[in-house]
Amino acid sequence: MDESASASTRRSGEAHLSLASFVERLLGRPAARALGKRLWGPGEVALEPGLPRRIEACELARWVRADDTACDLVGVPEDGQRRACLLVPSGDAARWVDRVLGGDGHIGHAQALGEPEAGVLAYALGRALHDLFPGVQLCDVDQARAQALQARLGACVVWPFVLRTPLGSVDLRVLWSDELLAQCGLRAPLWVELSDEIAAAELAQLDVGDHLVSDAWALTVTTTGLVGNVEVRVLGCHERWSARLSGDSLLLGASLSTTAHDATRVRFVIAAQEISLEALARLSAGQPLTLHEAPSPRVRVVTEQGALAEGVLIVQRGELGVRIARRLR
Repeated sequence: MDESASASTRRSGEAHLSLASFVERLLGRPAARALGKRLWGPGEVALEPGLPRRIEACELARWVRADDTACDLVGVPEDGQRRACLLVPSGDAARWVDRVLGGDGHIGHAQALGEPEAGVLAYALGRALHDLFPGVQLCDVDQARAQALQARLGACVVWPFVLRTPLGSVDLRVLWSDELLAQCGLRAPLWVELSDEIAAAELAQLDVGDHLVSDAWALTVTTTGLVGNVEVRVLGCHERWSARLSGDSLLLGASLSTTAHDATRVRFVIAAQEISLEALARLSAGQPLTLHEAPSPRVRVVTEQGALAEGVLIVQRGELGVRIARRLR
């Protein structure tokens, strides 16, 4: 995995921000709260990031809709390379504008914003952007045109979000140039894990020294490290892959779809590290990934409510399991 972009960001002194911390900080900042109150009113707001993907210029049209409003962003000082674009469905943008102008945001569908509405949205977003992302500024708001974005951005990273607000859910997409994405220094937590379904009653009685054994795990403890099948998960964006582990090397397999049973599954984390969004956007089936260090037999047991226990991998009657070493809650 090429982490050169991340290395250059570290050398420039930019502070890295994990995906989960980014969402928490973004929604919690006074500028974001003030912007939210202005655009969609008081109430609960959630931002659910999807998986960033690298796309070629010819693929960009798939991500741009006819009724999108494009909010063009540039890095400061502008150098022609550090660019991004926030795509907002125009119907949602029109509701935000109505809120800024004193309405309740409950208006009909809008195919495109007029010049006055675009100016109002630029004013509202521009004020908050300076506080939320120093070094990035809004330069234009207009109807999205795929051809113009292809010329402006070329090959880029598309990062989809779902923004849930009191006015409804909004499907957002951010198109990033490599240069501006590297400047922002965003990183995502990546876990290598095993998983299985365990009854809540059994988990509640779990104590130090207890063994959890699963016949569903195809992983072997060898003298050179762990070898076998695992799952790779990106925290904060509901994405995971099957993978083949050998020491500190992973070979990604198919993307695993999320099911209703995932909320009841217990995860046994054998390795955790951070990955830059530039590198994350390149992940795909058949992609090799080298971990910072080889996973050890030490395991962290995690449920939907958070970390439950720590343990160590064991082999019992030919099956792989976990011996609980410490309860965390």
